[in-house]
Amino acid sequence: MTLSEMNFALLVERMLGRIAQPEYRQIMVEMLMVLSTILYRNPELEFQGCVELDKLVQESFQYFQQDQSQSHGQEKQDDMTAFFNTPAGVQHGTTSYLAKAAVNRLLQGNVNIDQNEPCTVS
Repeated sequence: MTLSEMNFALLVERMLGRIAQPEYRQIMVEMLMVLSTILYRNPELEFQGCVELDKLVQESFQYFQQDQSQSHGQEKQDDMTAFFNTPAGVQHGTTSYLAKAAVNRLLQGNVNIDQNEPCTVS
């Protein structure tokens, strides 16, 4: 691990340490993993500025609430307990909502195409 990677890891650890609620901290870790996976697999995508993880988590929660109200007739609430208790890696799990919010945010920016990429269509 390089020095800059170590510094970044320490900054992330420090940020996560400030989150008092363990469930919310876990969702933040899951969001970072989702972002890492999406960006690793799609190097042409990039964020156009600062990434506000809290906003992405809130957007994910809104998608969760929309699905809950459509499928179960539940009213929207501020309490995120049901979202926190949803399994991550299942259909309609937290990972799917986090990924949806992340991809939507990424697609609001520009997609940079590398002209030297062998799969580019011109």
